[in-house]
Formats: sequence, structure tokens, C-alpha cells
Amino acid sequence: MSDVREVVTLYVSPRGDDKGLGTKGKPFATVERALREARKLKGKGKDQKAVRIVLGGGRYELRKPIVMGVADSGLMRGPNANPKENEVVSRYVSIEAAPGSYPGNVPVLSGGRRITGFKAVTLENGVKAWRAYLPEVKRGKWNFNQLWVNGERRLRPTLPRDFRHEQYRIVSLPGIDLDTAPGFTPTHCFEFAEGDIPRGLHNAGDVEMVALHYWISTRRKLKHVDFANRTATLDQPSRMRLTDDFNKLGAPYYLENVREALEEPGQWYLDRPAGMLYYIPKKGETPGGTEVIAPALEQVLTMSGECEAAGDLPRNEGRPVAAGKPLDSVRWVGVRFAHTQWTPDDQEMSATPQSAVHVPGAVNLTHVRDCHFIDCEIGHVDGYGVELNAGCMDVTFGYCQVHDVGAGGIKVWHGCQRVDITDCHIHDGGHRHHTGCGVLIGAASGCRVLHNHIHDFDYTGISIGWNWGYAKTECFGHVVEYNHVHDIGRGMLSDMGGIYTLGNQVGTRIRFNCFHDIEARGYGGWGIYPDEGSTHILIENNLTYRTKHPGFHQHYGRENIVRNNIFALAREAHFASTWIEPHVSHFVTGNIFYNATNKVLHGNWRPLGDEMDRNLFWNPRNPRNPRNPRKGHPLELNDKKFRGTLGTARHNVIADPRFKNPDKGDFTLPPDSPAIQLGFRPFDLSTIGPRPRKHPRPRKHPRPRNVRS
Repeated sequence: MSDVREVVTLYVSPRGDDKGLGTKGKPFATVERALREARKLKGKGKDQKAVRIVLGGGRYELRKPIVMGVADSGLMRGPNANPKENEVVSRYVSIEAAPGSYPGNVPVLSGGRRITGFKAVTLENGVKAWRAYLPEVKRGKWNFNQLWVNGERRLRPTLPRDFRHEQYRIVSLPGIDLDTAPGFTPTHCFEFAEGDIPRGLHNAGDVEMVALHYWISTRRKLKHVDFANRTATLDQPSRMRLTDDFNKLGAPYYLENVREALEEPGQWYLDRPAGMLYYIPKKGETPGGTEVIAPALEQVLTMSGECEAAGDLPRNEGRPVAAGKPLDSVRWVGVRFAHTQWTPDDQEMSATPQSAVHVPGAVNLTHVRDCHFIDCEIGHVDGYGVELNAGCMDVTFGYCQVHDVGAGGIKVWHGCQRVDITDCHIHDGGHRHHTGCGVLIGAASGCRVLHNHIHDFDYTGISIGWNWGYAKTECFGHVVEYNHVHDIGRGMLSDMGGIYTLGNQVGTRIRFNCFHDIEARGYGGWGIYPDEGSTHILIENNLTYRTKHPGFHQHYGRENIVRNNIFALAREAHFASTWIEPHVSHFVTGNIFYNATNKVLHGNWRPLGDEMDRNLFWNPRNPRNPRNPRKGHPLELNDKKFRGTLGTARHNVIADPRFKNPDKGDFTLPPDSPAIQLGFRPFDLSTIGPRPRKHPRPRKHPRPRNVRS
């Protein structure tokens, strides 16, 4: 692909003027104005040149999202476009930070509004606070549930106050027979314990109940509270019954946006009917020297080719459908996208599906091709940082940071092909929707998730697939390699893992990754988790450690290859397999299981052929008693669930692999380790996570780039 030497450059600055010329000396004030000028240049026959839009540092406060369509495409020509070189020629529209931008002076495309005019007040509880009057809120034209102060997220007051470590517990579900009601039973009301919901709540209809149950979090407003019967009615029913999981125990929950709990520095409360914002400043903050921003837009950037409407389908299964021309050849470099809030309609509010898939992204792409985001930052947003929908192809996110997100990081949804997420730092999610994933891939194909650092999410780190069972699916051929994924779950939800897969995924490979510190609330804090129908996946040369449950768990699937991995320091068992089927579920060979438990297997096991062979098992916390070998045996080898496996594949051994310092995360093996003698091949994870900064080039493909499929 040849580079373009002729470039038309347009300049934009927060201090510019849209009546200017777009030159360096007289820049435009908005990206929209620069895009309009770029379209004019194409109309004048200058479409043979690339367009470069340079953004000066500072915050651009958007009144509406930036919208790019087919008319904003760069030039993509086939091999005959350049007769001399006979190469594919791509001339991008590039929107980029001005050269020399530094962290404190990058261009920020903000969907929020800065709030000023604070005055010092004393709250009813004697706490000193600031107060600002917002007439748009008073008139019902603006409402927000997030706030950022000096670039940091601030939280609304909750009960209990430390909701991440302490929650209330639902007592019962009136009208629901828990002996017969399935898990997917909507719940309209619940019984609460005496004192959990205070009497006389200020603006009780604005208080939100957040339940943590199964693998989802339900967020609903209190519609009515009956203190005589201690029952609370929700404004929308929950998607699943409000029990902890499939048992009868009521779900844990907390209350958010409680005026009576406003007492800690950094907390804030919006009195919507009165139009008053209250904020308790932290030490050193002053009204004149503090930047306070509240979100006003759902999205900052929308890029879309020609699409058909999705009809009445819900957002998690609908969204526009690719049709006609794509938006082609656009690059964003060094730009920050920030400050959004998602306001769901009733259908979306009552959905609450797995992975918060119904929650949109602050940056939204549909039917775009050959588009790339390099060195960009997406943060301080409500839903997912980025969402790619049907028709997206050959899209790259390289060296980007996605952080402080209300749900998850990057969502690649149905109908996408060849999306690369490389060398990114994706972290600090689940602030509003606890079920968001670091990376979520649906029925897409050929995606690569390489060299990323993903951490601090309340649900799964990486999730791939959206088909429960063995039906034909368009999810295949993904590559997940050299990622560092840790501090996942954080004790908030169940049934999750460092990486989670669903359905038939021919050609998907998960290799050279490190997953550690996976903590579930109840069940299911696994490292690598092939769930329902996961099939034909290669899982090799991965390290998992410090997981609540086994480092590997397959619910059910077919012919997955699990080889040469280290599964260490799990607290519950060495290995989990929970559904017996009349076929080979997985070939588990050459792995090291090093876990502080005598329990070998969680679930069920049906040995078929040599599906478990040459594995090493060891419990470092319970060594053999040299005086009496029958006491302190390191493993339950007489467990009948496991005995048949050893009888079929006789090369599994019990031995100390002699890791160098596993408690410190060093799993180096000595040359004479029993694991190496058994055939284990040590692998190098020193290069996991983002590589030294180097702008990735778009992938080259053997087919001509002007061929559309």
C-alpha cells in the first residue's frame, strides 16, 4: 500500500472560529466545520489528496455528537488506480492531535458541560458542601447520574456506604414460589429487612436499587415503599428473579443516590426537582480552582456507512444493519473522547442481559471499513467505551486507553470482521453496569486481541461468542494472545472468568496469556471458562493463578484442546468439568495443576479415550507425611470421578514442579523439573501486555482492498 505525499491540512482549535479559513493561523473552532470543509474539497475535484484535520489541545464541549457518514470517507482505489506501481492506494481522512501534544494538552472531545457558580452551604447534617443551581435540571431538560471533578469520577451517596464490601440482603420475593419459579422470573417487588430502607427518603423516586445476582446486576428505581409490610416496588421488573443465584437466598443489593447518606468528601447529589447540585469537596479543592463536569450526551462520536434500520428489535439484538456503501478509510490519532451518559428507554432499562450488552458505546461505529484509532483515549463515560456494529471490517484500536467506564471497554458486535485490539490499556469498569466486560466479541469473525492490559472489571475480562449450544454461528477464527488480565470479578458477580467463550468457534486460539486474581461473589471465579457449547478452541501456553475456583472450567463443549498450560493457586479444585455428553469434550494434555486443595475435580467427568494425559498435579499446602505416606496425601486420587481417568490415561503424575516463587507470581521451572521430564514446554510471558509504543499498521490481506464481501 503506497503512502500519499499530497495532503490537504485543516486546523481546528478550541480558541478558533468556524468563520475562519481553517489554516494554522486562523483555525476552525469545531471538528464538524472541518469535516464540512473536507467534503467541499472533495466536491471541487480534490479527492485525489488525503485530508488531515489537526486538532489543537484543549477541551471541545460538544452540543451534539460528531457524526461521520459515507461522505466523510477517504479515498480507496483498487490496484489499477496507480498504473506505475499497480498497488492499492489508500488516502485517509485523518483527524489527529497537533504534533507535540502532551498529556495535559491533548484535544478532548467532551459530551459534558462544565458546572460553575458553586456557593458554600452547610447541609442538614452539619457537613460543609458546595451548591450550584442548574435551571435546565429544574425545567426537566437535563438530568445526569455521573460527575467528574478534576478528571476523576465522583460517586453518589449509597447505603450501605461501602457498597463494594457490604450490601443489604433481600428477605423474600412476595408472590414468587422459589420452589417452582425459574431463574428467568421477572421480579416487581421485594421484601427488605427492617431499617435497610430509611423512612422519609428525600426524592424517593430518584433512589436506585442495585441488585447483584447470578452474573448480572439489576439497576431499578424505587417506585413505592410500603414500610408497614417492608416491601419495595420497582419502576421496572428485573430480568431474572432477585435471588443470589439459583438458590432461594435473596440477592444482595445496595441503594444509590440517597440524599440522607451525603456526608463523605467527594460525594455529590443532584436534587432534580429543585435543580440543585450538591458536592462535598475533597481537601484542597476550591470552587474557583476545580473543574466539575457533568455528562449531557449519550455518544461523542458516531461513524456509520449506509445502513438499514433494525426495526423494533431490542438494542442488544438489533442496531442498524449494514447495507450499501461503507464509511471508508478514516483515522483518529491521539484524540481523547470523554463525558457521556446513557439514558435507556423502558425496554432497554428492563433488559439487563449478560455482559451489559444492551448498553451502547460512547464511540459508536457501524458499517465502517479500513478505519483506525491509534493512541486515542476513551474515558469518563457511562456505558461501553467503544461499540462496533454490523459491517465493521478491518478496524484497528492500537495503543489506546479505555478506562473509567460505566460498563465495559470495547464491544465488537454481530457482523464485524477482522477487528484488531492491540497494545491497549483497558481498565476500571463496571461503575454503573457491573456486568460490562473488558473486551466483548459477539457473532464476529477474525478478530485479534493482542498484547493488551485488561484489569479491574466486575465481570469477565474477555468474552467471545454469543451462541449457547452447538448451532452454526458466525463467530470463528479469533486470536487472543499475550494479554495480561487480572483483578477481574472483584467479588461482585458470579459465573465469570478471566476469559469466557460461548458456542462453536472453529479456529479460535487462546495462547500466551496471563489471567490472575479472579474473584467471584458466589460461584464461578474461573481463569479460562469455555461455557455452553464452546467448541474447537485451542487453549495453550497460558498461565492462570490466584483464582477463587479452578483455573480452567468447561461447562460443556466439544473437542477443545487444552495443553501446556499452568493452572495455579486456585482455592476450590484443580480442574472443573460440569456436563457429561456422549462425545469428547476436551483433550487435556501436558498441563500443570498446582493448587492448594486436595480436590482434583469439580463437577462431573466421563473419560473418553486419551482426553486427559501427561498432566502434573500438586498441592503445595499439603505435602506427604514422610513418616506415614498414607496421611497427608496431596490429592484425592481415590476419588471415583477421577480414578477412571487415571485408569484410561496412565501418564498423569503427582509431583512438585518446583516453581521458583509461585506466591510472588514467578512460575519459572528448573531444568530438572518433573513437569519438563513429563514433556511440559516452558513458555515465555515476559512480553505480555502492551509493547513499546509503535504505531501498528493496518493488516494486509491477499484480496484487493476494493473488493467488498
